[in-house]
Formats: sequence, structure tokens, C-alpha cells
Amino acid sequence: MCIRDRYQRRVHGDFVNMGKGRYVSFPLSKRLFDIPFIIFFLFNLLFVTYIIDLETLVIDNPHKFTYPIWPTPIMVDIIHWWGKTFDPVLLARPVWWRATIWLDVFLFGPYYVFALYAFIRGRDWIKVPSFVYSGILFANVAIIMMEEMCGPNKTHSPTAVWIANLPWLLFPLFIIARMWLYKHPFSEKHYPITKKGTHEKLKETQTVSLINCLLYTSPSPRDATLSRMPSSA
Repeated sequence: MCIRDRYQRRVHGDFVNMGKGRYVSFPLSKRLFDIPFIIFFLFNLLFVTYIIDLETLVIDNPHKFTYPIWPTPIMVDIIHWWGKTFDPVLLARPVWWRATIWLDVFLFGPYYVFALYAFIRGRDWIKVPSFVYSGILFANVAIIMMEEMCGPNKTHSPTAVWIANLPWLLFPLFIIARMWLYKHPFSEKHYPITKKGTHEKLKETQTVSLINCLLYTSPSPRDATLSRMPSSA
């Protein structure tokens, strides 16, 4: 009786089901702070990963090459202009640099697709992949910045390079914080209610159930009196 009362009671004529409940996602309209993450993922997917970084893979020698089908010639020229003006390691293209590009194209690219869906629709399963992505991205950019500042291909325009790369150092930290704060970053637990009811009634139900459990399990004064009477032979 007590266990049954604990999970379902009739309160003011409304039947409230107090089962385990289920997690329901917050709509994006209530998560406006996720919009910068969505813009960041979209920018990376459409511009950085499959234009800037892909150019590094399809053009082996930026000083002697034939224009590929993709990226388009104007995109290739802009990338090479940036390398000549601000970012010499982009044109030097050492082996370790290419390794980071392969990670971007084949690991980060698919992550952006799933992350866009998860952040827009509110899906908690993106939490662990976001930790992995953020850790790798931060490490890659930190290594690249060390080369830019101190390596043999260091830049002569450190301010411009820092401004261009800073979002890719900060956003991994923001994503980790976003995923770390809550066990379920995009949802909350809702309890099913079979008829029209409110959370206030749900709380009242829990209080009534607790009182019923205590009354049901506590001995009455008559039980105490009987326990002191001598048993008959």
C-alpha cells in the first residue's frame, strides 16, 4: 500500500502518475546561448574544413600547382594570399601540419554535421563526442600557435594570426564548460501525468505519500498497550 501510494495518488480529482519519468529536450528558443556554438560549427563546416583545410590536401606544392575543381580558383588565391601575407606555415606545409588537416577533414567535419543537429534539436548524446573534439582541437591549435610564434615558419604578423586563431582556442573551452555543467546538457526530466495536472500537484502528491507511509508504518497507542499485556497460558 505504501509503495503504491508512493507512485500514484488521486489528488483533487486528478490522477497523477509518479513513475520514473523521461528526459525531454529544451527547444532552441529556450537555449539562445547555444546559437554561437551553432554558428561556429556551421562556419567550420562550410568554410574552414572543406575549403581552407581541404586546399592543403589537394594542392601539395602551393608554388607549383594546377587549380583543382574544388576549392575554386578564387578561394585558392585568397588562401595563398593569407599565407604569403600573414601565415607562412600555411604555405610551408610540414608533415605535422598536414596531420592536423587530415584530422580536421575526416574527424572534425563529420562531428560538425552531428553537432549541428544535436545542438539545434537538443540531443544529449553529443556530450562525449564534444569532449573528444574539444580536446583534440585545442591541442592542434596550441601546437600550431607555437610554430607561428617560435618555429622556423613563424609569422611576422603575430597580432593578425592571434586574432584569426583565437576563436579556435576559446570555443573548445566553452564547449567543454557547456557539456560539463550538466549531466544532461539539453534536457530535463519530466514525469508523465495521465490527466490534467501541474508540478505543484506532483509535489503535493509526494508530501501526501510520505505522510501515508509514516502513518501506515507507525504503531498505534493501542498496539503499544497490547504489547504490555501478559500473554495467556
